[in-house]
Amino acid sequence: MSADMWQCSLGPASHVVGRRLDETFFIVNLETNAVFELNGTGTEIWLWIEEKHSLDGCLDHLRAKFDVDASVLKEQVESLVAQLLREGLLASERRVPSVEVVGPARNVSNLPPGTWVLRWEPDAGKPRIDVGDGEAPDALEVFETPAGDIVLFDGYLFDMPSGGRLAAARHVADAYAERAENFLHALRGGFFTAVWDRKNNRLVAGRDGMGLHPCYYFWNERLLLMSSSVDALLAQPEVSKQPHVTRIAEYLLVTSFSHHLHETFYRDIRRVPPAHMLEVRGTTMRVVRYWNPLPLGFSWATEDELAQFESTLRRAVERCISVGAQALAMSGGFDSVGIAAVAADLRGPDVPPLSALSVRFPDTECNEEVTQARVARVLGMPQHFRTVNPAALDEDFVASALAQSAGNSGPVLGLWQGLYSTLFVTARDLGLRRILFGTGGDEMLVVDTRYAHDLFLHGDVHGLVEFTRAWQRTSPFSAFHVAQFILWQAALKPILISGARRVGGAYGAKIYHLVRNRLHPLSVPLREGVVKDIQDRARKSVSVELGPGEGRYVEAMRDLPQTPSLSLELEQGREWAGRFGVRILYPFFDRDFVELALRVHPRHLYQGGRMKGPLRELVTRKLPSVMMPVRKVDFTVLGRDVLRRFGRNTWSRLRGATKLSELGIVDPRAADELMEQFFSGRSERWVPVWQLLSTEAWLAARFARS
Repeated sequence: MSADMWQCSLGPASHVVGRRLDETFFIVNLETNAVFELNGTGTEIWLWIEEKHSLDGCLDHLRAKFDVDASVLKEQVESLVAQLLREGLLASERRVPSVEVVGPARNVSNLPPGTWVLRWEPDAGKPRIDVGDGEAPDALEVFETPAGDIVLFDGYLFDMPSGGRLAAARHVADAYAERAENFLHALRGGFFTAVWDRKNNRLVAGRDGMGLHPCYYFWNERLLLMSSSVDALLAQPEVSKQPHVTRIAEYLLVTSFSHHLHETFYRDIRRVPPAHMLEVRGTTMRVVRYWNPLPLGFSWATEDELAQFESTLRRAVERCISVGAQALAMSGGFDSVGIAAVAADLRGPDVPPLSALSVRFPDTECNEEVTQARVARVLGMPQHFRTVNPAALDEDFVASALAQSAGNSGPVLGLWQGLYSTLFVTARDLGLRRILFGTGGDEMLVVDTRYAHDLFLHGDVHGLVEFTRAWQRTSPFSAFHVAQFILWQAALKPILISGARRVGGAYGAKIYHLVRNRLHPLSVPLREGVVKDIQDRARKSVSVELGPGEGRYVEAMRDLPQTPSLSLELEQGREWAGRFGVRILYPFFDRDFVELALRVHPRHLYQGGRMKGPLRELVTRKLPSVMMPVRKVDFTVLGRDVLRRFGRNTWSRLRGATKLSELGIVDPRAADELMEQFFSGRSERWVPVWQLLSTEAWLAARFARS
C-alpha cells in the first residue's frame, strides 16, 4: 500500500473541502457533514496534496518546516494518507505510464527556487531542463514519449480527459502526434508548452491565446533558452542583464505598440506573445500567430450566438472551478458579482460555494462593503473581509507597493497593487490556492471609445450621441469631460492627424511630432535622444490589418490580446500571487468567451444605455434583491491624495531620478521639478509621478548603481 501511495495521483475527493478557522485546519465531508481536524503536519500534507496532486517532494517540504527525522515524517505521511483514503476524503488514481517521466534533468542551485529553464542547442541533440533547488516548480511537467519526443508543460489545461487526472504533458503529446504544429488550436487554459520533435530535430513551443501564463526566451542562432521566469533566464551566463532603454522610456509615457510585444525590459530577453507559436529548426527561428479572435472576414455574433452569452460565461467559470478555483476576489462591481452569480448556479453536492475575498475602504467613496456583503449573503458564500484605510493617510501605501519591486520583472504597475497582497494573505491563511478575478470584464464588455471615430465617419450623429450618453452614464467622471474626450480625442482628432500626415507626405509624421512636442510637452521629461528613438519606432509601427468596412473599433479589438499593457498586467499578477503560493484564474479571458464577446456588436454591449449590457442583464436577473452601483467606482482622487502624502518620502529616498538619469532616459532636474509641482499641490498630474516613482524604484532594486 505505501509503495503504491507514492506513485499515485492524489487529490481531495469531490465531496470534500478544506478550510482554516483561526489556527486550526479542518476537512469537511459535504456528504456526511463529518468534520476532521488536522494538526500542523497534517495540514501541510493536505495542502501539499491539494496543490501538487501527488506526494512527490512532500518529504523534502516537511523536513524544511519541521525538525523531525525523515523516517518519522515518512511514517506520518503514509499513516495520514492511508487514513484519508480509507475515510474517502482523498481520491487516488494509478498513474498511466503511456509517457515516460524525464526525471527533471538536473537541479541547478543558481536558479531561483520554483523556476526552470529549457536549454537547447540544435546541434547537440535533445534539450535539457534545469530546475531551481528547493521547492519544485508549481505546475511543471516534463515527459519523454515512446518515440523519443520530449514535451514540457507549465500551467493548467481545461477540458482534460479523465477529469484532469492524467498528465497535461501527456495530453499535449497526444495533440502533437495527431495535429503536428497545429496542436495548439486544441488546447484551452493558461499555459506554456514546448515539444522537441526528435525525428525532425525541431522545437515547437506555444503560449495560450490570451497570455495567462508567461513565456520568455533567449536566442542567438546557436542556443535557445526558454522559461516562464525572467529571473531564471537572467541567471544564465549567456544572457546579458542590460536594460532595454527605449522600452523603459515608452513605459514611462504609457505608450507601446503590439508589434513590439516580444520585447521586455531587458535587451536579451524576449517574450513569446499570446496566441503565438515559436519554432526553431537549425539556425532558423520563426514566431507566428496561431489564433485571432477577430480574423479577417469575421461576422458579428448572431441573435442565436448572443443568446449563448450566459452559457459561455458559465462554461468559463466551470472550467476555472475544474482546475481548483476555491475563492473569488469580490468587489462590488458587475464583473466579480457576475462571476459569483454564475458560480452559484454551478453549486451542487460535489461543488462547494466559492469563498468571497473582499477589501473594505471605510470613510471613502470607494467603499463597496454593503454591496459585497449583500451579494455574498444572498449567494451563500463564506466571506472574508480585510480592512484597508487609505483615507486616514496613516499607512505608506506607496512604500508598501514599491517594496515588491525587486521581485518583479518590470516596474510596479499601480499604486493599489499592494491591495492584492491583502487578498493573497487572506487566501493563503485560509488554504485557498486558486482565486477567480473579474479582470477582463472591462476589456471584453466596455465599448472602446474608438468606436466614436467609426460613428463620426459614417455620419451617424444619433449613434454618436447615444454612445456618448452610455459612456456618461457608466463613467465616474463628469459628463463634460467624458463628452470632450469621446468627441475630440476619440472621434475628431484622429481624423485631423491622419489628414495632416497625408498632406505632409513622407515628412508628415515628423512634422506632426515636431509641432506636438512644441505645443504639448511630453508628460515625462525624457532626453531628446530617447524621444527621437520612440518617435522613429512609432513611425515604423505596423498597422493592424483591416478588411473592407472595418474601422477603428475592430482594429482595437483585433489588437487587444496583443497589447503590451495587458501582457504586463497578467504577468505581474502571476508574479505577485506566486509569492503567496496563489494562482489567479480569469473567466473573462477564457478563449471561447473572448471569441464570443469580441464579436458582440458594440450596440449590444451598451443596450439599456450603459456599458456591459449583457452582464448587467444577467446580474439583475439573478440577483434582483441586490442594488448594484450605477457607475464604476473611481480610485483616482484617493490615489492622488495617497501619492501626494507619501510619494515625496520615496522620491527622496531614491535620490530622485538617479538611475533613469544614468541610463540617459530622463532629465533629472526636470523630473525633480515635475515631482515638486505635484507634491506641493501645484499640479494634479499624478500618473507621470507614479510612472517615474515606480520605474526608478524598480531600476534601483534590480540594477546596481554605477
